[in-house]
Amino acid sequence: MIRKTLRAAVIAFLVSSSLSVVASTDYSIKIFPSLFGGDINNSGQIVGATYPEGLFISGPDGEGMKFLEKK
Repeated sequence: MIRKTLRAAVIAFLVSSSLSVVASTDYSIKIFPSLFGGDINNSGQIVGATYPEGLFISGPDGEGMKFLEKK
């Protein structure tokens, strides 16, 4: 489980780094606990209950948020 999460975090870091270079903006990696069950819209607001616990990558204010892998 730790190995899977670490692998996903490394992949997310590489993807976010390449996106930052291409788009000239800051992307971040977010890991939400199991209590989180929502999405973040382009305004950075948490809405709905669509994602399980897992690893996400997003741009500023949550825009472009993408679910990468369930923990």
